[in-house]
Amino acid sequence: MIRVLIVDDDTRLAECLRDYLNILPDMEVVAVANNGLEALRRIRKLQPDVVLLDITMPLLDGVGVLEQLSEDERKKTNIIIHSALATDDIQQRLITLGAKYFLVKPCDFQMTAERIRQLTTDAAH
Repeated sequence: MIRVLIVDDDTRLAECLRDYLNILPDMEVVAVANNGLEALRRIRKLQPDVVLLDITMPLLDGVGVLEQLSEDERKKTNIIIHSALATDDIQQRLITLGAKYFLVKPCDFQMTAERIRQLTTDAAH
């Protein structure tokens, strides 16, 4: 079972994505966080396999979340950025900080699930 944490301040999108992923037989959404500070707490407490992380959020943005995770935490957690904010500079910064994929919103839920599977399969090898 792939354990997923969704981090997005768009609660409607987060709930729809959670409902979609929870229907899949190989995924479980362990939590939804609506801001960066909540994301840090949940990443550290729940240790999900994958974090779907938005960039623009209240209290702490996605870049700040990655900056505050230790190098070991970033290595243990597969982070997929899903955001409408997609400048090259920001993408490069996020990759430098350990993000594995960048999906531009609006994201197709099926494609998101495929990326999660691909990422966790690649990490297992």
